[in-house]
Amino acid sequence: MNNMDRFHITVGLIFSQLYDRFPYKNDLNLNCFIDILPLEKNEDCMPWNDMFHATMNWLKTENYILIQSESKNDEYSKIELTIKGLFSLSTITDTNGTKTTGESLVEAKLARNIEKLKQHGRSVILSSIRASA
Repeated sequence: MNNMDRFHITVGLIFSQLYDRFPYKNDLNLNCFIDILPLEKNEDCMPWNDMFHATMNWLKTENYILIQSESKNDEYSKIELTIKGLFSLSTITDTNGTKTTGESLVEAKLARNIEKLKQHGRSVILSSIRASA
């Protein structure tokens, strides 16, 4: 697993949580996901804690999420999806035309399916890049 894999998994986990509880604002920290993350050691990859913070900051900078506050104990408070974030998760992903990326991410998180989280996390980012190009 490399840093991009970890980034896409982290994106998938964050988005699954926010989509599942939309329109509520959420408090998030890495402990919300620690039981799902693969625990292998990889010196070439950013540690999960650092990846979580970098991903949260990137999603905020790219206007996918709003964060009301960040505490010193690594918790982000009152996080919500922006219109861009919600739109990105509303893309239809299955061949039947019935399931959105957001719904697929929620299912993957509940099933603890890391590969699906990575796949759908990547597709959210790539579809947004294509739409803005």
